[in-house]
Amino acid sequence: SNCMKQESDFAHIFDYYSYKQKKDEDLDYESDEIYATYYAKTGDFIEVFYEKLHDYQGYINIDSLKADIKQFIEKESFVIEHNTFLDHDSILIFSYDLTDTNSSRKIWLKCYYKNGIQYMLRTLLNKHEIPSPFVTHFYNSFTPITHNKTGRDIFEDKGLYFLNNLASEDSLLRKQARNSLTHITFNDNHVEPLINFIDHPKRYYPDLDLRTTIIHQLGKLKNADILPFLAKKYADYQDTMTLQLAILSAISTQKTSDAYKKLIELMQYDLPLSDATHRINTIFLPVTDTLELGKQLFPELFEFTRYPEYKNPIYKLLSLLADSNIIDIRNFPEEIILIKRNIAEEFKRENDAASEEAWEYGFEEVEEVVVEEVSPAWSSNISDELLSSEYNILRDLTTLQPNYTNDKEIQSLFDKTLASKNIFLKTKTVLFMIRKNIVVHDSAIQGLCKDPGTRAMFYNGLQKIKRIELFDSSFMNQKDIVYSMLFGDHYSNETDSVVFLEKRVLQNKFSPGWIYFFKTKEEYDENWQLAYWGVQPEDSTEIKTKHLFSDTHAETIYEDDDIESLIDDVMKQFRVYGRKRLWDNRYNYSYYF
Repeated sequence: SNCMKQESDFAHIFDYYSYKQKKDEDLDYESDEIYATYYAKTGDFIEVFYEKLHDYQGYINIDSLKADIKQFIEKESFVIEHNTFLDHDSILIFSYDLTDTNSSRKIWLKCYYKNGIQYMLRTLLNKHEIPSPFVTHFYNSFTPITHNKTGRDIFEDKGLYFLNNLASEDSLLRKQARNSLTHITFNDNHVEPLINFIDHPKRYYPDLDLRTTIIHQLGKLKNADILPFLAKKYADYQDTMTLQLAILSAISTQKTSDAYKKLIELMQYDLPLSDATHRINTIFLPVTDTLELGKQLFPELFEFTRYPEYKNPIYKLLSLLADSNIIDIRNFPEEIILIKRNIAEEFKRENDAASEEAWEYGFEEVEEVVVEEVSPAWSSNISDELLSSEYNILRDLTTLQPNYTNDKEIQSLFDKTLASKNIFLKTKTVLFMIRKNIVVHDSAIQGLCKDPGTRAMFYNGLQKIKRIELFDSSFMNQKDIVYSMLFGDHYSNETDSVVFLEKRVLQNKFSPGWIYFFKTKEEYDENWQLAYWGVQPEDSTEIKTKHLFSDTHAETIYEDDDIESLIDDVMKQFRVYGRKRLWDNRYNYSYYF
């Protein structure tokens, strides 16, 4: 049949790939991945993805495998409209209809598992039409190809397999196990062997990184023996700061009241100091999932803020608790004084950074340079900017906000932020004040809407906090938002030129809508550049701020060039978008409807 011919072609691809990429037999434990796409004259296509799963990848049971697939589907914001499961001739078959609430399209996903091998079929369908004969025949007749090379049983206990190989006298097995740690998922049945590993490390030939990783893994499990064991080992590791930090992080990951009490007790007993701030951050990160329990860490944690490596993560946790109305900073008047002082110091650092940039780049460019260093221009999440002055100021203002009404000094700090030339700091402060129902002058809101450097960021922020009615309607249109997205963060209105050319409608199977075209010329450019951004919805009253296509220097426009022809060429590329591989890994659903 036609389908059998396609399967034969796929087997040929597999043989070629194996010959070219897998000459070293020592790598057979790793995963293999290949794919092929099959097209019909009607425009339908089916992607077939093959993977020999990693030998150390495993699942407790079928339900955990289903949960894994479901998690990755939902991560891509798809809705499972319908699903079926079949165990046929030792082949596990999962079928899913995936939809998007804003689209008339759906994805038909079908997964096969046997002997450590996975096949996936994927195609794009219309929600309201039955699949074509090509798609129906392909899906109904597809049978996984059997190869001499197979993987390990995915339901084997891979945790014990990993630990046994770590202790093996065979150096090759030990090396393979160490290289495979990221593929292992431990469960509560592994508590005893993990404790044995930590207690008798010499049996497993571990280095420091492996030992810390295993300690972190133990902290994720639930067992009454874990907390006392980790507390005992903490005292044993007084000369090894890295292991002490790993134990504190593992204890925090337990996320219980007893664990948080033990955390404070051990920090007071012997506090590890380190320049590796990321290790200290991991101590407090798990607490953000259990803020109600986390409040019991205060006020004891305040005593550790005198150490620079602990101050930022502790103040970050404090701001989260304050923002969630779980802790009221007014109960800690001494800390209010210290936090005010901290904000004043951060303003000096922020101003000094701006001065240095102005000296190097010229004062007219300070605003753009500072923002680019702090964060991607349109970031709506500042949680990763742990060391920037801008973030620290916003963090500490969040903590002090409950005392805003009664403290003129705090009001003055907010006013100083609103007067800042740093557009990131100003925009985020206004959004925070609006969210907390603090009065913001109309001129400040109008300025953020008018300025291309802040317009899209402010629009996104208001959408997020559900206060979009405050956005100036005269700038609430696709063209003005697109202009801000393209040019707001690095173009100068005084020295650079931007001209809107036209918008063109894109009609393809994946991403119908509007593409906006501009021509741009920066101060020292001789020629214009073609710029574009898309895709905006066909309904012009709707606005998107996540692009599919975006480029400020797509084509150089020479004097004799026909701009219409250049745009025609770009549009041709967009129309065939999607006829290529649309994934980077086995669950990366990159369809654009």
